[in-house]
Amino acid sequence: MRRSLLSSFVVAAAAAQNVLPAYVPISGLSCPPYEDNALVLYPSLEGNRAPLLVFAHGTNVSPEGYLPLLTTLAEAGYIIVAPHSAPVGWCEQQYLDQQRIAEVAADRELWAPGTAWLWDTVDASKIGAIGHSMGGFATSVNAATEFFKAAVSYAPYYDGFSDEAPLATTPIFYVSGSLDPIVSPQETINYYYNTDDTVPKAGAVVQGYDHLTMVA
Repeated sequence: MRRSLLSSFVVAAAAAQNVLPAYVPISGLSCPPYEDNALVLYPSLEGNRAPLLVFAHGTNVSPEGYLPLLTTLAEAGYIIVAPHSAPVGWCEQQYLDQQRIAEVAADRELWAPGTAWLWDTVDASKIGAIGHSMGGFATSVNAATEFFKAAVSYAPYYDGFSDEAPLATTPIFYVSGSLDPIVSPQETINYYYNTDDTVPKAGAVVQGYDHLTMVA
């Protein structure tokens, strides 16, 4: 179900045979004192470039807590970069961490030594944002910027730096679980209805899933 929902919104990349995990250093992240590195999952590309998805995790969950979801996306042919923005607690600037990854991907001068093996495989014209809960809100914020070509926001939780995210101006998919006690399906779908109809958009409520099992 999860893969079919995503593929209905994001144009699928070429199928990959296997997924390789790694970590890369990222300078200039906005959520210290957390780790200045990012989890990377990438397909076997055989010399080809692939679209990049920048993943923003939820409160009190590290990117590694989303490995099943991120692995599924990488298996579909996407390069996944997931910074450790705030594995414990809340970070008001998490949306800036997503933006920083997009900046690094597009500018060779920002690549850390020894990371060209990753960034050289990214198609910098195809960068998307995806996030859950706190990261879903960061993703919704970034859907109103020019950093990303498309966005997927799982149960965006906005408790910190704003009452609501700016309305998306880039194609976006809002996803909620029908049993979510933290961010109700109606709260998530309100984002869909509030997004202007001129913006390509989609919304889904996944039956039988709560706030965490939806992305586990």
